[in-house]
Amino acid sequence: SFAFTAPSTAPSVGTASQGVTFTPNDTANYNTATGSVSVTVNAIGTWLGTTSTDWNTASNWCGGVPTSSTDVVIPSTAPNQPVIGALGGLSRNITINASASLITSDSYNLSVSGDWTNNGSFTANSSTVNFNGASAQTISGSSTTTFNNLTINNTNGITASSDIAVNGVLNLQSANPSATKGSLDMWDGSAMKTLTMGASATTIGAGDVTGIVKRTTLVADTYYTFGNQNTTINFHNVGTLPTE
Repeated sequence: SFAFTAPSTAPSVGTASQGVTFTPNDTANYNTATGSVSVTVNAIGTWLGTTSTDWNTASNWCGGVPTSSTDVVIPSTAPNQPVIGALGGLSRNITINASASLITSDSYNLSVSGDWTNNGSFTANSSTVNFNGASAQTISGSSTTTFNNLTINNTNGITASSDIAVNGVLNLQSANPSATKGSLDMWDGSAMKTLTMGASATTIGAGDVTGIVKRTTLVADTYYTFGNQNTTINFHNVGTLPTE
């Protein structure tokens, strides 16, 4: 029989080759064996998806169900991709990797106290995503995120570094952080991004959107909000309506 000697230094997060030693109990007749194994170490907050799709099942996560102080990463390699159900979801930073997905079922909620990075896909259904951090937050990623209801509850504001869309209620709950920056700012310092409002999307709250606000579905004699609950346009049923 052999005794396994664990590595003296814990491996870092990621996948790497790790040296191991097997020492025989009978050293007179057997030699010590050394070798290497491939070790994968996941960071706390990594979605494993080994049990089910349920966000609120602890065994689906490295480190248990995320809290508002957990940095969440959703990889594409998990056997099940996460679905947020009736208990809702919490995170600090959240990253959806390329080819990974996140779904919020029905009208359930996700609260994010950090940054949002979507390089995969997000399916909102009739949910609400609430940005409620104590410092400035960002929405970014290579994919355009389409929210149903989006709530901005952060006095330092949210900056979008990618195009986003809202199909339900855009709640600019917090006042603007400055005279030149709205509670949702579509200018990230290098390029202007676009907020696309869905056909029945509305805006409420004290704040503003600074940047491009676009609508692609317009019906005559309907009041549409553009970046503030008090900024509305009503196109009368005369002539040809604009397409955006």
